[in-house]
Amino acid sequence: AAPGHRELRSKVELSMKSKADVVEHIRSSCQAQLKMLGDLVELLGAGGPGASGGAPSGPSFLEVRSSKEYPKDSLLFEIETALHHKADTHGILMRIKGMMDEAAAV
Repeated sequence: AAPGHRELRSKVELSMKSKADVVEHIRSSCQAQLKMLGDLVELLGAGGPGASGGAPSGPSFLEVRSSKEYPKDSLLFEIETALHHKADTHGILMRIKGMMDEAAAV
C-alpha cells in the first residue's frame, strides 16, 4: 500500500478508537445515572435503606411492572416514568442536585 493509504488508515483507526471510547464513557455515565436514580427511589420510597427491615415485597423499579403507585406530581413518579420510557434522566438528577445544594446552603 502507498504511504498515503497507510497514513489514512492510521487516522481512521485512531478516529474509530476515539469514538469507541466516547461511546463507552456515555454508556458508563448512563449506568451510573440509573444506579443513582435507583438509590434515590429506594431512599425516597422506603424512607431509607433497610427501613422495612427486609427485602422489598414488590418488584423493583428496574422490573417491568411495579405494584407501587406514586402520586402523578411526585418526584418518584417522574423518575419511574423516565426510567420506564428510557427518557433522559440527566435533567432530573440536575434538579435533585439543585435541591440538595439549596438545602445544604440553608
